[in-house]
Amino acid sequence: YTVDAEDAPTVPVVTLKNVQTCKFDVANPGFNDAHHLLRCIQMPNLYAMDLYIGFEQKDQSPPENSEAFDLLPDPSIHANLRHLRLTTNFISNFWRYSEARFLKESRSKGKLYGFILTLDASRVPFLTSLTLRTNFDFRLTGTQFFPLRRLELDKCARVTRALLKDLRKGL
Repeated sequence: YTVDAEDAPTVPVVTLKNVQTCKFDVANPGFNDAHHLLRCIQMPNLYAMDLYIGFEQKDQSPPENSEAFDLLPDPSIHANLRHLRLTTNFISNFWRYSEARFLKESRSKGKLYGFILTLDASRVPFLTSLTLRTNFDFRLTGTQFFPLRRLELDKCARVTRALLKDLRKGL
């Protein structure tokens, strides 16, 4: 579903009381109003969510956290959300181009920093299961992590030890 910028404010709020699982695939969230559309869909009984976010624009700047995490449901309305499968990916050519440009501009002597997506645990405070698939470095922040019991890292080539330290501190 595509929402034009001029139509975004007119999208009505819809409540889907019987929906327990859902899947959203969003491409280039910084270039469309997908976050506005998803905010208009309320699913108070939502239990599990698959969220795929693809960054596919070749010349796009590194994504901001808000581009990915504004797509998560409002925890005050979706208090039953327990399982989240989050996939955030970018195309290889985009990464090589952007990382090479970053290294050149930062004069970092060849050290690869990468782009880090940081999820504040307060955005999903009730999760018991998180499956993460990403080619970004990923971090978790928040004063108290959700009651996480299961974490699956699936094809997370750039996840560093910092994520494991975050988990150790927060759980």
